Amino acid sequence: MRETFAEFRARHTVGRKNAEKIRTDSAREWERVRGSIEALAGVEAVDGHAFQWVNGLSFLALQDVCAGISDARPFTGTAQRYTVRFNRRPSGPGEMFGDDSPIGPEDWFVGAVIENGQFLWNIETPSGYRVGLNLSADEVADEVAKGLAEYFLKYEAAYGR
Repeated sequence: MRETFAEFRARHTVGRKNAEKIRTDSAREWERVRGSIEALAGVEAVDGHAFQWVNGLSFLALQDVCAGISDARPFTGTAQRYTVRFNRRPSGPGEMFGDDSPIGPEDWFVGAVIENGQFLWNIETPSGYRVGLNLSADEVADEVAKGLAEYFLKYEAAYGR
């Protein structure tokens, strides 16, 4: 069906308002996501191991692995994207590992979208695989928990545990 100029103009106006809302409000909304991820601490995860939140380093840990939560980096135009990195758990700030990890880190890019006036999030990998679309803060946290549990199982298997 053909789009009229009035429909185009309305769609364009909503798009501009949404882009501005993302630009001005994404940091505050990301703190809600971070809070939802932090709230997972103490919850049973895999094989009786509970998640732990590590303040100062901003990561959710599960035994020897973690999901590091990074703040925004400018992306395309006014959009910002945040990063969740699954990796080995450092023993402390500035600590180095004495050996090579049997599996490499995995990154997820999390970007804000506005759908029907609601702040939501999309998660994708560097290769473009879409982990989740139009997720709430709690749904992002759930995906991070699932991703960390899967990474933990791969890590344990690589070490033959």
